[in-house]
Amino acid sequence: MFFAMLFAQRVRAVEIIFPGSQPKVSSGAGQTTSRGPSAIFYNPANVIMTKFIEPSLDAAFASVSYTYQHANTEDFPDPAVVKLTTPLVTIGAAFRPIKQLTLGFAYLPTGMGKPQLVLNVPQVVSEDYELVDIETTQTSSKMAGGLAFRPVFPFSIGLGVIRTQELMTLKVYRKSDEEIPTVDALYGGAFMQYIGGIRSEIMDRALVLTASYKTAVTKSYNGDISRIGTDFVPLERIGYAPAVIGLGAETRIGDFGLFGEIVMEQWSAGRTIVRRGLGINEPTETDFKDTTNFAGGIKFWVAPKHMLQLSAGMFGANVGDGVRVTADPENPDSDNFLQLNTQDGATAESIAGVGFGDLEAIPRFVVGGGYRAKLQGSGYLQLGAHYQKGSRKVAEGSEGEGIYDLTVLLGTAGIAFGF
Repeated sequence: MFFAMLFAQRVRAVEIIFPGSQPKVSSGAGQTTSRGPSAIFYNPANVIMTKFIEPSLDAAFASVSYTYQHANTEDFPDPAVVKLTTPLVTIGAAFRPIKQLTLGFAYLPTGMGKPQLVLNVPQVVSEDYELVDIETTQTSSKMAGGLAFRPVFPFSIGLGVIRTQELMTLKVYRKSDEEIPTVDALYGGAFMQYIGGIRSEIMDRALVLTASYKTAVTKSYNGDISRIGTDFVPLERIGYAPAVIGLGAETRIGDFGLFGEIVMEQWSAGRTIVRRGLGINEPTETDFKDTTNFAGGIKFWVAPKHMLQLSAGMFGANVGDGVRVTADPENPDSDNFLQLNTQDGATAESIAGVGFGDLEAIPRFVVGGGYRAKLQGSGYLQLGAHYQKGSRKVAEGSEGEGIYDLTVLLGTAGIAFGF
């Protein structure tokens, strides 16, 4: 029972919102365009592009619309709908004690502990889909620290570490019994990823080339869970964040500039790692897919200190439809949900697929643009916006069957001062 309750039950906009003002305006491109301490999330070698002391702030506001329409429109005619608006802030500071070395630190709160209730979500309970209400509360953050070193112009090397901390509460209520949660869980953990990057500025900075690599991490959560009012028992949940390879290039000719990047996320290495932690009908594999994401754009300097920018990006889905085993393959008339052991001793295994709230499972197209002005003391002011749109259909009979739609509209304002 409770087959799909804890895989991807939360809708969190921050999973698909890019840290820092420049990547937001650049439709996610950060390999060459990111600046200041937030560059550690993309390529820490870019942190070298700061002054002696440079504090920075990026304040953004996102409006997110997410819907899930179950494939069985006769029993579930109305889609589950999530509409939310959320502020997002990235703060940081960089320090360049000598010309060849810069240190940076950035902080990004990703969950402020505000309860979020989603009504009438079709989820598998016991043997089949039924409507449930899902209430989540998350307190989480990302912190990044790193350094950039320039041994000789025009080459820079950067190293960084990103620490993610999460604490989640989850309550799932069946419509048939809304007084006692079907699932009541509390779990959390902290995880570290390491990132390295290089940056070269050749031909008198007319051509910039970058590369970066971020390590994968197994996200081990600890907590407690109660099912239908029973005593709490230990919950051990395991998530996964992929290794990431990024390649970027940027050039400027007169008042015009071009930038582009390719980012490869190696999700498939986590296929056998993820565990929901329920201990009942636990799939041993997740249908993770490697993704190759593209982003790029153009820049135009209307004056020496004033620049306009347009950009676009494409991001792939990180998980396939999976395989949902609903009966003993040797006894197709059986109504025993997820009977995995066949009569001859063989095993038919389910493979986890798309879950409600799994935003990265939806392929997305992003367009963005903005304005950037240099300030006194070599600081800058960045204003801009971007729009994300995605849709995904999961085949009938697969886990999470149905149609998913996602729309994100975001505005951002970033500022930094160089001393």
